[in-house]
Amino acid sequence: MHIGFLTVCLGNMPLKEKAEWAVKNGFKALEVACWPNDNDRDYSSCDIDVTRLDEKEADVIKGYMKEYGLRISSLAYYDNNLHKELQKRAFINNHVRKCIDAAVLLGVPSVGTFVGRNIDKSIKDNFDEFEEVFSVLVSYAEGKGIRLIIENCPMEGWQLPGQPGTISFTPELWREMFRRVPNKNFGLNYDPSHLRFQLIDYIAPIAEFKDRIFHVHAKDSEVFDDK
Repeated sequence: MHIGFLTVCLGNMPLKEKAEWAVKNGFKALEVACWPNDNDRDYSSCDIDVTRLDEKEADVIKGYMKEYGLRISSLAYYDNNLHKELQKRAFINNHVRKCIDAAVLLGVPSVGTFVGRNIDKSIKDNFDEFEEVFSVLVSYAEGKGIRLIIENCPMEGWQLPGQPGTISFTPELWREMFRRVPNKNFGLNYDPSHLRFQLIDYIAPIAEFKDRIFHVHAKDSEVFDDK
């Protein structure tokens, strides 16, 4: 197991400087943020511009990662792949493909994203759109030898107050995800904290989904019983 962090947390610092900071502070891995340069999302950054990455730049990145004794565990682009506006959805889906291509160049095993949600539809109805979108994305990744991993944050309030912004935040929903898209390269970036604050057992799913957990997020989480 390699302990690392998502590079978003160090803001706009150049990736090489983030790598230097990581090794000085005892980390062994990085999940590298690959949002588009012109995105307006909170908690995002473009540490590798996957729209411009070529073999020469990939070799430079691999070179200093090797020098520092670091591995890139995953490329990160957490956005709404089921966006209700089809033009935006197409852009997001295409950027996921570019992240997959970049992972090939960099020798990175995984690309992490959100499923997202068409907020105009129920969670049940979203699964038809999910199957249409993700069967294509997962197959594309499979053909490149890359795993596509889903972070299980509910993203409550992302589109509408009080509404989950994804359809991938409980074990029941994961079962439906993997029933619809059963490819073996499709899995989870498992974050138990999101289950904890939903008052869901975060240990039990590990046994059921052990073959689907390819990457893990961890953070502090506390439930106040009196609130």
